[in-house]
Amino acid sequence: MPERSDKEYRKQSLLQAIREERALAEEKAAAKAYAERIVKLFNARAAKNSNLDAASGRGHAFFPTIKCCVLAEMPVAATQCPGCRMITHTDLRAKDYHPLATIAALIFEVSCSRCSPNPPLATIRGLIVASPDYNQLRKTWGKWAVPKSQK
Repeated sequence: MPERSDKEYRKQSLLQAIREERALAEEKAAAKAYAERIVKLFNARAAKNSNLDAASGRGHAFFPTIKCCVLAEMPVAATQCPGCRMITHTDLRAKDYHPLATIAALIFEVSCSRCSPNPPLATIRGLIVASPDYNQLRKTWGKWAVPKSQK
């Protein structure tokens, strides 16, 4: 059996690495497309449920996982308090939950503090894309000091 040259071995290993990288990229693209479909379906059903009257009592059929929302690049959950109708946005990337937990785990945490002592449970109205300036805005919240350039 003839021995392979070092040059041929490097060529074969490089081709194998390229094949593996391409397969991984295709797998990531398929996972992202699937996650986008799930989130779009959830948003459509959430919009439909918000238009129903409260007497019907129908809730969400399912909730996507936090990992699914992050993969679909829609990591911000829009929630609404049924009591005072206040709408809040919660960035799922900033929360310390297991990635496979559903976004329903947020409901207790984002329930309205204005409706205390017994706030109604918040309802999730949909998932939205975090705009680029949203992340910049998050970094500046709570910084009340005047910048040195304005003194």
